[in-house]
Amino acid sequence: MRKILFVLLLLPAIGFSQPKIDSLKNVWQDNTRKSTTRLKALDEFIWKGYLFSQPDSAFYFAQLQYNMAKESADKKEMANALNIQGISIAVRGDHQKAISYYERSYALHDMIGSEEGKAGALNNIAGAFSKQGDLSNAINYQQKAYKLYNDVGDLMGSAKCLSNIGLLYKTQNDIEKAIEYFQRSLKRFKAAGDKKEQGGVYHNLGNIYKDQGQLEEALNNYSISLKLNQELGNELTISTNIASIGLVHFKKEEYRIALSKYFQALKIANKVGLKGSIASSQNYIGQAYMKLQMYDSSLYFCSNALSIAQKINDSRLISESSKVLYESYKLIGNTASALQMFELHSVTKDSLLSDENHDAIIRHEFQAEFDKNKADLELKIEQDKVKNEKEKGDLELKSERERSIYIMVFIVLILGLLIYMRARYIRNSTEKTSLLRQIELLKEKGAMRTLITEQDKEELVLDKEKIEAVLESNLNPTDWKILNAIFNNPVITKKAIAEEVSLSVEGVTSALRRMYVKFDLKKSNNQKLALLMEATKISSEPSKAQ
Repeated sequence: MRKILFVLLLLPAIGFSQPKIDSLKNVWQDNTRKSTTRLKALDEFIWKGYLFSQPDSAFYFAQLQYNMAKESADKKEMANALNIQGISIAVRGDHQKAISYYERSYALHDMIGSEEGKAGALNNIAGAFSKQGDLSNAINYQQKAYKLYNDVGDLMGSAKCLSNIGLLYKTQNDIEKAIEYFQRSLKRFKAAGDKKEQGGVYHNLGNIYKDQGQLEEALNNYSISLKLNQELGNELTISTNIASIGLVHFKKEEYRIALSKYFQALKIANKVGLKGSIASSQNYIGQAYMKLQMYDSSLYFCSNALSIAQKINDSRLISESSKVLYESYKLIGNTASALQMFELHSVTKDSLLSDENHDAIIRHEFQAEFDKNKADLELKIEQDKVKNEKEKGDLELKSERERSIYIMVFIVLILGLLIYMRARYIRNSTEKTSLLRQIELLKEKGAMRTLITEQDKEELVLDKEKIEAVLESNLNPTDWKILNAIFNNPVITKKAIAEEVSLSVEGVTSALRRMYVKFDLKKSNNQKLALLMEATKISSEPSKAQ
């Protein structure tokens, strides 16, 4: 089984020659060959030809692989096919659904006693949880995968798990643990003699030290990573190393040294032809020129970076390059262009914050900064217009009329919004009250049935066996804890649930979403109460033996 660590899903798909793909296709379609040979060719055909470039087609071919393996009772290849289907679904963004395929792959590997196969499945499950923001579960599954790889003596597999755990702790901002796991993984990569992976770990350590302000330590780790990648001739990562070294010099206010590094990185990026790296390098160059007060050069390179970023639809690069352009235009007194770039930066930045699920406080602070800067720029524009008072008469009158219309439209929209929100609040409150009352009635009904059938009256409790029988699916321990927490307190918040079951709020949200699907609940604002009502209703029903 191919061991796909979740960090690899972030890498660009690698191209393979068409003759090689056609040759593999001919092998797996040749009925005269052994099934093991055909299955191996089909597996490689999917990986090299479709998995990351055409995931829909990869899923289809993996189903053919699964069916062929099932006919020959080859459980290992059945598990491999399920793993491919899970990855193809993850590539398309449905990480929760991907987990079910990884779990089925794990079960088959467990049946045939393949510890390495089980570790690969656990690793992919960890990646899916990471993508959903459930970092606690991601770390837990990575630890399990690490143990299995370690038990079978798979040095590279265990080292990559340690590196992945380091990345997860870095995301949690647990810097001490992140460094610990990166250093542990580094020892194993050195023992395995893998310079490529060593270079990646040194670069990650450089990122941590740079963010922590330990600039000399950051330079040292970036330089080691650069040396390893130069030995391997990996130009793409060499470009990244050099640009990162430039960023450290920029932080040290050594702008000319930083500029030199950025130009080196740009030269390699142009040679490789990767547009994202080209745009990023040009933006760094523009930023350095701005610090050196060479504003024409700054505007030239940042404008190029913005143009490329918009063509490849890279929101983060658009945000970064438009911010530098805003600052440069502001410094040379071009307030109109500065305002235009600031608004572009703000809109893109707000979109990125939304995508990354930042909370409302961050957006509020950002908006306050935006409003302040926008107000300053608009004031400067108005001051410039005062010089042309003779030409403003008719324009001001027209502007006043438009302002009045805008105010009236705004008031109508606000009133409409208030009416809508009030009606929605009443509807949700009524629905919530009704659901709570139905839940209480179901509890009373279950308790009364207990009194009749068992003589001793007891309060109704959720019946896991009944619920799983109706769902035709098992509830994992975390889901069961969450369900009981809601049962005990129907109006409990997600934050309170997270504290009670020792899970992150994102993890609770993911678990609830999973149960909504299992209980086939329609989307509503009271979905949590509807979930509880269904579980209570099932639990209150008499057992078949009764």
